[in-house]
Amino acid sequence: MVYSEVIVPVDGSIEAARAVRPATTVAHAFGVPLRMIAFHQRDTDGFELRAHLRDQVADLGGAHRTIETAVATRSPADHIRAVLAEAPDAIVVMATRGHGRTAGVIGSVANQIVGSTHRPALLIGPACEPDRFRMRGPMIIACAADRSNEAVLALTTEFAATFAFEPTIVNVLTPVPVATSVGGVLGIPEAATETAFVGHLAHRLEQTIATTTNFEVLHSMHPGEAIAEHANEHRASLVVMTTRAATGLRRIAVGSVTAEVLRHVHCPVLTIRSGA
Repeated sequence: MVYSEVIVPVDGSIEAARAVRPATTVAHAFGVPLRMIAFHQRDTDGFELRAHLRDQVADLGGAHRTIETAVATRSPADHIRAVLAEAPDAIVVMATRGHGRTAGVIGSVANQIVGSTHRPALLIGPACEPDRFRMRGPMIIACAADRSNEAVLALTTEFAATFAFEPTIVNVLTPVPVATSVGGVLGIPEAATETAFVGHLAHRLEQTIATTTNFEVLHSMHPGEAIAEHANEHRASLVVMTTRAATGLRRIAVGSVTAEVLRHVHCPVLTIRSGA
């Protein structure tokens, strides 16, 4: 996909503004405009909010930016979904607190957008260091042994085939109880098979993007933390992964593993909802 613009929902808060610098980097790299959308209550001044946002981004160069303000006559998530419906080739960049359950303002909006669309989103978690984000360097692609890999590999290709990323595919195996003659122990089921599977994914991606692609299988009881730790140790510029669709009463919009990664990782997370 060739993106037509980068859309950044903001609300005037410092937390939400953390997404603007990475969004500017993405917009500049793709050569597309950046559109900031800010929401305010009917009894507050939209002009004042727009001026405040201009001050927040005054020191940023790069892409051409426009700032729109909208009265919150409906939920910000509904408004953003309407904007995205009219801009099918846009990518959204937003800050989130990395909660599995919706909480906060823009954090809540991020959960709702990711959980209800199949649109790629670049999420800026609370541990992210936005100032060091670059469209190059180590890229960690978190994969699982299911159909969601097709979505994550396609999303990875859009970025890794164009920019100087160094991709590594990572899969996390969770130890499970294994019965033995002397009692139960924790074991790794089918580790060799899983390693071969991840190696196959790495080979596929390498053939597609013509870039050396490494792979690694991690062992952990906490997959999200393991992915984040691995990314931080390798000073990753980007983590790419899918997030599960919302389930049940839709109280959980961002999958638990994705939320855990967002809480701990020092770089942005590029994600797309999995239909699997």
